Amino acid sequence: MNWDNDIYREKFGAKTQHGLELVAQLTPVRGKLLEIGSETGILSYQLWKMGYTVEGIEFDYKLVDMARRTTAKSVFYEGDVDDVLLYEDNYSMAIANDVLHKVPEKLQPDFLTNVYNSLKEGSEMTFDMGAAGTDSDVEEALKQAFEEEGLEYSGRFFPEADDYRKLLEDAGFTVDRLDQLDRPLTIKGEDGLAHYLEMFYRDVFPKKQDELAKNVIAKVAGSLQDSLFDGEKWVLPQTRLIGKVIK
Repeated sequence: MNWDNDIYREKFGAKTQHGLELVAQLTPVRGKLLEIGSETGILSYQLWKMGYTVEGIEFDYKLVDMARRTTAKSVFYEGDVDDVLLYEDNYSMAIANDVLHKVPEKLQPDFLTNVYNSLKEGSEMTFDMGAAGTDSDVEEALKQAFEEEGLEYSGRFFPEADDYRKLLEDAGFTVDRLDQLDRPLTIKGEDGLAHYLEMFYRDVFPKKQDELAKNVIAKVAGSLQDSLFDGEKWVLPQTRLIGKVIK
């Protein structure tokens, strides 16, 4: 499956705007900004234009390559969700835009601890992630389609606010704010859900099995078309956790 930046800008451009809103919550300080989940570098490039020195970490090597082509003004690293620590006490601030829910629940404590250790004392991190209830219909349809292919679907980690607050505090963070709000995702076009799954759920599919992924995506889109597509757009119920924490 391929990531398409043109489709991203057309159908999912609001995600970049959400990232800029996250950065607006940070107290401006000198030093490097850690972008967790840099995707193809579109947000990083906008942050560079605003004067930030950005280092991004991405968990998909194909996206790392695309990010490096998108902008040479930032540094991008390929990482794993269980090994996000780049340099201890190295970053003055951090953002995680639409990525923390992709870390499996069992890896969340170590992941957040590693992020904490990567930051300098007094550094702030802002984030926007899926919360309980997000993509519930999509998750159920994926589970069923995976089972039909003889596979197990582990699902995303969409936590309740209180549960995630505890994880953050256990990692050492002071929670400055943690808001939960409903923010449905609207995607134009009959192919909108397929594009969404191809780009934002690509990591849940077995690697190098694109044909299987296409079959699953087609099944999911077909099973949800009557309930989530109105003839012009898909509307996916989503609940977000938007927070700011301090080391």
